[in-house]
Amino acid sequence: NAPSAELDVVGDARISGILTVGSASVVIDGDNNSITVGTGASIYTPSNNELTFGTNNQERVRIDSNGNVGINAVSPTATLYVAGTTNVTGVSTFQDNVNIGTGGTTAFFDVSSGRVGINTVTPSATFEVNGDTNISGTVGIGTSNSEGYELYVNGDGYFTGVVTATTFYAGPTEITGGAFADDLTVTTLKVN
Repeated sequence: NAPSAELDVVGDARISGILTVGSASVVIDGDNNSITVGTGASIYTPSNNELTFGTNNQERVRIDSNGNVGINAVSPTATLYVAGTTNVTGVSTFQDNVNIGTGGTTAFFDVSSGRVGINTVTPSATFEVNGDTNISGTVGIGTSNSEGYELYVNGDGYFTGVVTATTFYAGPTEITGGAFADDLTVTTLKVN
């Protein structure tokens, strides 16, 4: 058969050394298990059953022998392991629980129950915080409108500890000890 190119191999071929394709745009180096594309971009096999991709002469992505993918991580310990900052735009869908932080110590989302835990991986309510909480703004309980109050409760409340208030407003209701299991300290009492 007449060759269709300057080098036309039918069957197996072996090259000891480096094969350069074009004017150094693709270099295949069998001795070092690497392919270099252009300047600084590479595909490399650092050990058996592993594959890396690099840019600017540095490893950027590794697929290890377990199938774990590491981005800027030489030893990925999860199916996808990202070392560094990530930016996700659009919707991300998770089929299983989500930990943010180490072991859920920062935030934990239980996908099956719809519960969120802060500093807990076993939230027993829709939203559970284990630790101190600072809220700047207003909080409405039983309402979406706190009417400008820092805490607005629409419904009954029950307190088992000491309640201290500089000014205590009470609506058209009788204030008795029954609503407070312990003490109620009020500097000014205003009844509407």
